Amino acid sequence: MVKLYFQQNKAEGKSVKFLRSEPDMKGMSYVNAVTTGPAGSKDEAYIYGAPYQANRMILGTLPPGEIEYKIKGSMPNPPAWFGVLLKQTLKSKGIIIKGEVKVNSETVNVKSLSTWFEYESPSLAELARITNFFSVNLYAESIFQQIALARTGQGDRGIAISEVKRFWSSVGIDTLGWILLDGSGLSPLNAISPEQMGKVLRYMAKDSKVGNAFLQSLPKAGKDGTVYWFGKNTALENNAQLKSGSFNGTLCYSGYLTTKSNKRVVFSIMMNRYEGEMRAAAKKLLPILEKVAEY
Repeated sequence: MVKLYFQQNKAEGKSVKFLRSEPDMKGMSYVNAVTTGPAGSKDEAYIYGAPYQANRMILGTLPPGEIEYKIKGSMPNPPAWFGVLLKQTLKSKGIIIKGEVKVNSETVNVKSLSTWFEYESPSLAELARITNFFSVNLYAESIFQQIALARTGQGDRGIAISEVKRFWSSVGIDTLGWILLDGSGLSPLNAISPEQMGKVLRYMAKDSKVGNAFLQSLPKAGKDGTVYWFGKNTALENNAQLKSGSFNGTLCYSGYLTTKSNKRVVFSIMMNRYEGEMRAAAKKLLPILEKVAEY
């Protein structure tokens, strides 16, 4: 991941100055066409570029203001950057390496290699929590393909799609019309109904052996992650655990709500082709969930 910093501008429509990137990757260039959005607008800046390209274009708008503003994007070639960092670190320790960093894309027999260093990741439960709290698409996609690797030994997206649908069908959920094209949900061609999502959530709460870990991976309304503002100072705050999902003209909230009578309710609300600002649309949904919370 690379972080790009800008100097906000208070005047709508005026250009926003690009300050720096972290990390500062040599050879990378950025074409900045970001301007200031209207009062009350949110981050609508997007970084465009293909894998392995050394240049990026930044389009869209940022909220008006007068402080530094940060957006995040993908590195063009993470393995190459790892090699650069490794070389720099070794040099700082007095170990000089001649030649350039190269990424070998050929298939390597891992069993023939000697172990030099091991790094153990956090648990799957912790990775799921980070993924759901902050909508980390890279993590979601990696976990998705890991399903295929665990089942067949091949981390293939097509296999992962088949395995996910096979599993949910095996526990009695009708997957007709459930379209999966990736693990992150970024494709606008993905499709799932609120009923299907509700049944998935019900299964995770009542029948799954990992239900508690899954529940802990969902942020609390008005408090955590991407829903820290949703339902704040309402009956939903701390009483709803949910995942948000949004795309241009699409807004979804799915999760669990504990009512005043201490009943847990599963809900899934999906809005498609709405007009206006995302937060304005989200506030239209709040009264529905607040009414449910009163029961």
